[in-house]
Amino acid sequence: MAAISSAAGILTGVVATLAVATATAQPPCAGDCNGDGVVFIDELVTGVALTLAPGSRECPAMDGDQNGTVVVAELVAAVGVALEGCEGPSRFTISGCVNEFPGESCGATFESVRLVPLGITQYPGGDGEFHFENIPPGTYTLYVVNGCNPYGCWPSVSVTVTDQDVFVYMELNPAPTPTPTPNVCGDEAKAQLFAECVQTTTESDCVDAGGRWGPYPYSQQPGCFCDTGQGGCPCSAPEDCLGDCYTSFGGQNDCDQVRRGTCSGELPVGGCFCVFSSEGHADGLCIDP
Repeated sequence: MAAISSAAGILTGVVATLAVATATAQPPCAGDCNGDGVVFIDELVTGVALTLAPGSRECPAMDGDQNGTVVVAELVAAVGVALEGCEGPSRFTISGCVNEFPGESCGATFESVRLVPLGITQYPGGDGEFHFENIPPGTYTLYVVNGCNPYGCWPSVSVTVTDQDVFVYMELNPAPTPTPTPNVCGDEAKAQLFAECVQTTTESDCVDAGGRWGPYPYSQQPGCFCDTGQGGCPCSAPEDCLGDCYTSFGGQNDCDQVRRGTCSGELPVGGCFCVFSSEGHADGLCIDP
């Protein structure tokens, strides 16, 4: 009888412990329908629909008091989790950088990066790096939104987050080496017409030579815009182009760090740019044709 009594006491203690554990268990994140520890827009949309569908069990995590009805206060709690996160599994940061030219260090601050399947897009910050924060463990794919630039393409990168932050280099795969012919990048037929086009002084001659007649952007005087056939071709000196070798001008001193540009698709061009010299140095220049 003593043994039975002792066993009954142990069983009672176990039951009591389970009852306490159940009562104090961490509730699920409000609105986290799929239990991944994050509340996304589609789950909030589901919550709105459930406020109009009492008794639905489509997303129990949206019904905080489990009374079968989702009310506005419970929907607001889910919005709070979407904005601020939910205490739960450990979260980590996926950081990285994008390099703009093959073989050079990272630092492309104008290329946005997307993280899937979370669907988050970021630009690198002032440090030249992107930072996706509060990311739960899992396998993700990163890709540069633009995909390619004149010097190559960025392949997507798969990254697995387990128990620590992750840093990723988004390396540019260089474009294939061009064949020896034609020697000039771009449309050879348009390039041949260019020499004739820049000599024209009338609208009819301009159009016949493949040009576009119209007002210059600042002076508004009519003139011929000649197609170089080289728009987007890479360059580092004016000798590489029939038109101008330039790149965008973002602000004061931006040109000091520029090493490569692209050939203009037309000549003349108007605006402010980083324009390359024969020595390969870029200086800021505003052109008013």
